[in-house]
Amino acid sequence: MRRREWRWTRPALSVTDLALLIVMTALVKAHLEAALAGSLVSLLFGVQHIAIFALTLLHRPATGRGSSRTDLLLAWAGTLLPLAMRATAAPVTGVGLVLVVLGSLLATAAILSLGRSFGIEPAHRGLQTRRLYRVVRHPIYAAYLPIVGGFLLSYASWWNGLVAVIWLAVQITRIQREEALLGQDVQYQRYAQRVRWQVLPGVW
Repeated sequence: MRRREWRWTRPALSVTDLALLIVMTALVKAHLEAALAGSLVSLLFGVQHIAIFALTLLHRPATGRGSSRTDLLLAWAGTLLPLAMRATAAPVTGVGLVLVVLGSLLATAAILSLGRSFGIEPAHRGLQTRRLYRVVRHPIYAAYLPIVGGFLLSYASWWNGLVAVIWLAVQITRIQREEALLGQDVQYQRYAQRVRWQVLPGVW
């Protein structure tokens, strides 16, 4: 029986990855502090951001062309814009709470489904077609719809509505540009033929 050799591969981290790790560290700290105070939603978000932190460290190096400045701007805007939404002192309740909890659980499951192909920068890090990626091609983005929607429902205001609309426009543009990038790969083209829907089954 041949002895298996283990090798340590240094993570292929970009400047964007390092910046994301810093942001995730701050968010995890804030969420865990709130979770210790009794917030279920903060606990779920803490777990979600821990998953992002871990997979950013472990992700595969990108292949193909690098991200443009526009792609990076869209990636950061899509990631950070929901943080600009404002909450009152009252916690999320009712239907809004259900949507936020559901979205957070789905987001964590989608992030883990993507595994080492995860990355904030649009790039090809290996095709993922299992788990939630059998349902839609962008399950992480799909999961953020109930999160943003639930938050907006709980804290309805003109500001939160404006942020939500801008965020949605950013995400749609982001998806279109990622599809153009990934669509250059023949395997992804075949995958897109099998999994028709990008975000919402039966809609888009």
